[in-house]
Amino acid sequence: MSNATSDQSEVNTDTTTDEPLSKVEISKVVKSFITDKTGYPEELLEDEADLEADLGIDSVKQSEIMAKVRTEFKLSDIVDSEEGLPHTISDIVSYIKSNQSNTVPLLNSSIPISTDKSIVNIQPDEFYEMSRYSASTIDMAINDEASYPLENRNILLIGDSKDGELSKLMLERLSESNNKVALISPLEFDFSNSEDIKNVFQERVNQLGYVDCIINLQGLTNIVSINSDMTTEEWESTVLSLYNGLFYSSKISYEFLKNHTNSAYFGVTNIGKYFGVENNQNEVINPLGALVTGFVKALEKELRPFKTKVVDIDDSDHLTNEEISNILLREFSSIGNLIEIGIKNKTRKGIVTKTMENVAFEEKYSFSSNDVVLATGGGRGITFECAKQLALKTGAKLILTGRTDIPSMDEDYIQMTGVEFDSYKSRFMIQQKKLNPKYSALDILLKYEKLRNSRILAKNIESLKNLNINFEYIKCDFASEKDVIRLKKYLNENNIQISGIINGAGLPSFGKVNAKNENAALNVVKVKANATFLLYKYFIQYGLVKFIIHMGSISGRFGMDGQVDYSAAADFLVKMSDNINSLSQTKSVVIGWPAWDEVGMATNDDVQKVQKYERGLSYISVSEGTQRFLEEIFLYKGTNEVLLFHNLGTKNMPLGQLDYTNDIVGFSEVISKDGRVCNREEYPMIDSVKYIDENKIIAKRKLSIDYDEHLKEHIVKGTSVLAGVYHVEAAAELADLYLNNFGMKEYKVAEISEFEFEKFIKVYEDREVELTLTGEILLKSDNQLVMKVTLSSDFVNSKGVVLQKNIIHSSGIIEMNNLLTTESVERYRDMLGKYNSIQIKKHLNMDKYYLKGADNIFFGPNFRNISNVRVDNSKKISIGDINVTDESKVFNFINNIDSKINPILIDNVGRLMLLNEFYQNGNTVVPTFISKTISLESFNIGEKVKAYVEKVAENGDEVIYDAFVFNESKLLLIIEQMHLTKVGQTSDYEIEI
Repeated sequence: MSNATSDQSEVNTDTTTDEPLSKVEISKVVKSFITDKTGYPEELLEDEADLEADLGIDSVKQSEIMAKVRTEFKLSDIVDSEEGLPHTISDIVSYIKSNQSNTVPLLNSSIPISTDKSIVNIQPDEFYEMSRYSASTIDMAINDEASYPLENRNILLIGDSKDGELSKLMLERLSESNNKVALISPLEFDFSNSEDIKNVFQERVNQLGYVDCIINLQGLTNIVSINSDMTTEEWESTVLSLYNGLFYSSKISYEFLKNHTNSAYFGVTNIGKYFGVENNQNEVINPLGALVTGFVKALEKELRPFKTKVVDIDDSDHLTNEEISNILLREFSSIGNLIEIGIKNKTRKGIVTKTMENVAFEEKYSFSSNDVVLATGGGRGITFECAKQLALKTGAKLILTGRTDIPSMDEDYIQMTGVEFDSYKSRFMIQQKKLNPKYSALDILLKYEKLRNSRILAKNIESLKNLNINFEYIKCDFASEKDVIRLKKYLNENNIQISGIINGAGLPSFGKVNAKNENAALNVVKVKANATFLLYKYFIQYGLVKFIIHMGSISGRFGMDGQVDYSAAADFLVKMSDNINSLSQTKSVVIGWPAWDEVGMATNDDVQKVQKYERGLSYISVSEGTQRFLEEIFLYKGTNEVLLFHNLGTKNMPLGQLDYTNDIVGFSEVISKDGRVCNREEYPMIDSVKYIDENKIIAKRKLSIDYDEHLKEHIVKGTSVLAGVYHVEAAAELADLYLNNFGMKEYKVAEISEFEFEKFIKVYEDREVELTLTGEILLKSDNQLVMKVTLSSDFVNSKGVVLQKNIIHSSGIIEMNNLLTTESVERYRDMLGKYNSIQIKKHLNMDKYYLKGADNIFFGPNFRNISNVRVDNSKKISIGDINVTDESKVFNFINNIDSKINPILIDNVGRLMLLNEFYQNGNTVVPTFISKTISLESFNIGEKVKAYVEKVAENGDEVIYDAFVFNESKLLLIIEQMHLTKVGQTSDYEIEI
């Protein structure tokens, strides 16, 4: 096997040298960093020149330079002085010298082995230009859309990929009100044969005479996923057939679509879970439909003004063809401001893009020189830069793969300077034309670009050797299964186990649909589809890969004119990654990158002229890009798709997707103009706000068993009941939403008191319950706000008739202040000592409790986070350990939540009270009143905390408990006087271990 390797067999971890660098040597290195970032010749960089005043280097670039200094000289984080970052080159040199041990920068030394937290640290705010975004869903009413009558039109209809029955029905119904409808079915023709299917499309369009509208049902397929039993050839054929249907229907009809502003392209998919955006339960979605969404979003930009929509049908609804046709005819008769519309359980939602919260990653895994990272497309561009930085930070070995042959350093074109190689272009093209007269200019240009790629690869290989990075470069085309099998065999023979993957295999895209090179476009899709399929098949499915980071693009989410193939492949990549997350324990993340400013496909002068200078697209720097890459691996909780961008540029703005974000550079607004809560991750218990002023806020929340998984996991006497902790969470969210709306960031929800539970909120499978949350300000002062929150609803029967209005379910007092609460902390400062001195009588068996108590109250798996439960001799105290978990798993419509009170954790604290009562006398109790809850510290996902509850009073069927939660060193949460009342009793309540 042809490969290039570093000289070392394993990474040298000795970072000491005989002598540290002198100031002169350090200055030279620092100047080289500045030259790399600014392009200034080193001769112009005077030691005392002010970086900003004299050299025009702004704070962002300064931060990038200092990040490079910190990395290369192996310094801890650079802390700003009172005056800020170092002002001059001399300042930087002095800083390095004063903090320098006997080490030299990494460009001359070996790589340190990194351990856990030191791999990557968050940088100062000024370092970042890009913000993090992700796709989200919002409820969308079809009545708000403009009419687009499907009447008197010439329609090109592409059939579904299932049994064709829906196609026949749609043909029949469309023919009733339109001039002509021509059907092309993938069940009748081989769509994978590009030349044949192109001719079929041409014949049908000729029959129509002209095309007003294209309706493409081909995205409705039999369920396929990345772990299907398909061979690679079958997978490739399925993917390319779907792409060809999209491409040739558009290409053959292009002039009709281009010249008529009332023309339209409609698509249908059965991805499921609202295009997979709400798939936080790790169900296996059908990724194929993403080819449709990515393609259509790009086509819309290319043909503006142009009417488009893609509808996602969820197969779990088990709709008949008649029902689906009704939905599609209704949807295709209206046009809104969002392209992607999903239908599930009769609920209609659109896909938008919103700012992400930076949620800490719940699992910390080690990564070091013992690990090996495979990088597809890793020899050049952004994948190479990220792989290199990962190796520098961890010492991991790199297996870099690509299609480019390993260059010989003796080749003339390798030895040329950049200027010489540029001037060589015309001479090379003339030579090649003489040697091969049949070659087109484009063919020869592509051969020249291959030489350029070889030059870059040679330079990169040399840089890895100079950095003493342990690596191998192996030629391997990840679109070819034969190449991948050969690579896998080589790795096995050499006992190389892959533990991390960077999936960067890809090809550039050029040209609008009517002028696009058809074979090149097909390969753009083929590479992304096959590479990811083969990575799963030969590496990920065996369970040893810790993470895979896919190099995606914002084009997949937003579309890009001239890139229908690239956008289709990029969106498809996101859904394939979703499959990986569902089917394995591997953390799979697609980073939707913007253009990079120093490496990658968008550095081409012509591309920069259009994107950066004409349109205003913000390019991401290499230093920020590699930093973001490491953060997504090691710092953030896994989110399937993460988008990074700043300014998209006016002509690059997507249709409607960013209308629901107030400021796309910063954070989204809190409440939209129509009252919707924009950031559902922060407010999962609030849908919308109906009224708000300085004294009052009224909000709504629909509860549904389909979307609120927690309702299935909290069942009282056979009926789903909203757990009391979610009453409290909703109240806390309402108070926090009020603060956020009025910009009162200095205030926090500090204390919850006098919370009374009056009536259960019961939710049945056949209907939703709409909660009304009302918050009224009781007190305002300079440092305190007090709000009373009430939860109420109407009782509606299964026929939709309101039988009882405004039922009060619960109410409580929320105190918000900007002060640190200390009174209760002082009062309970010795609780940890009391906990440690408890005389344990018995250990309780949780499995027995859940089994024997289930008839009265059932707790699902996401609510069972307590262990090591013990009771004392007094029969008043019980203690246990509680795992802090990711509480977003109990919501089907959202991936990451930022809860206000950690409701599941508190429910487990209350479980200790229930356990004690059950153990003593078989009683099942539920809360009716909480005197006070004080949160002192936040909880971290993945940690284990200790909980202590003590019965302080008892009166008939009512008991009263205090509760405390702490870690090894400090108190985290206090609950004073929680009242509980009996709702059932069990005769067999023996639950001891």
